[in-house]
Amino acid sequence: MKILAACNDTALFEQIKTAFDDMGVAFDRVSKGEDAIKEDDYDIYILSQDLPDMKAEDVCKNLSEDSIKIFIGAMGHGQRRDAFSAGADAYIVTPFSITEFFTVFKRQIDLISNKKELNSLKTAYEKMLKEQAELTEHMMLYNEQLQAEINRRAEELSAQKKKAFEISQRSITLEEALKDKETLLKEVHHRVKNNMQIISSLIALQMNTLDDKRMIDILKDTINRVRAMALVHEKLYQSSDISLLKVKDYFTDLITDIMQSYELRSYKTVNTKINVSVDMLGIDLMIPCGLIVSEIITNSIKYAFEDITDGEVYLSFRKLDNDKFELVIGDNGKGLPPDEELKKSRSLGWQLINDLVKRKLRGTLQIEREKGTRFKIIF
Repeated sequence: MKILAACNDTALFEQIKTAFDDMGVAFDRVSKGEDAIKEDDYDIYILSQDLPDMKAEDVCKNLSEDSIKIFIGAMGHGQRRDAFSAGADAYIVTPFSITEFFTVFKRQIDLISNKKELNSLKTAYEKMLKEQAELTEHMMLYNEQLQAEINRRAEELSAQKKKAFEISQRSITLEEALKDKETLLKEVHHRVKNNMQIISSLIALQMNTLDDKRMIDILKDTINRVRAMALVHEKLYQSSDISLLKVKDYFTDLITDIMQSYELRSYKTVNTKINVSVDMLGIDLMIPCGLIVSEIITNSIKYAFEDITDGEVYLSFRKLDNDKFELVIGDNGKGLPPDEELKKSRSLGWQLINDLVKRKLRGTLQIEREKGTRFKIIF
């Protein structure tokens, strides 16, 4: 990282030099504004307001927008306002202490690092979106070609249905085309799963740079939501029938992933109980169900067992006599607040559960609070 100090005042320069020496940071110096403008390949510019040939604000306007500009000058609202209007990132009032200079400098260094990381994440995300769009376009084109081929061959078979050999040959061709389509669909599910894993990894990398526990919890919840959807595509890719999922296997793997993503205290034990009587389910129902289970189980692990050493989370899924499904998720923890408090809650998780039940599943949600919390969803 290259640093340039534009300073004409010898005493001020010595103070800046002392500050950088204490931090063990090397830097270059110029005495004029025009010399600073010529040096356009620095990451950070320290600009004093005593330059003999031009104002520091004019120098700042001629520097790269990507560089960090730190002004050093006297106290005064007008001076600070002019500096920030010209593009300054920080303003240090003279005289200043080493601690104050270090604090401002460290903050700007962190900003540079964050900008580079965000740009890297943005580039990876844009690349993922481009690949996804290209894959979708190829899939649509292939489906159109395949449908046209099926229609054409159907007409031929109708006109020449008495020719058994020809019908047999054409049927074989169609079966091969359908196998190709199934293979391509599996590849789509595989790539979607991989792209979601990339998103999870990017979020995890960002999470590792944070110290704010609230932001870490939010990003961890986001990772679990992405994993819940990615697991659906992973199971479809592995399934012999790419339109249906094995319900029990999916919920078992999902809950196991959630449990492993949170570190339980050594004195706590949380057991799981899964009872599923429905064998297979389509992707249109499986994704919203998976997201709902992810939100509720995550909430239980985080909050339900604060004063409980032997906890339990459970899930049951069955088909009712009226051809509707019943999904029950619960725990034996301390329980949720009253309904009115939940309705007023601005929690994204609670809003997501309500939206998925009502809009995606077109079902009903009932919450029971005896001996823990029990969510009962009928759809």
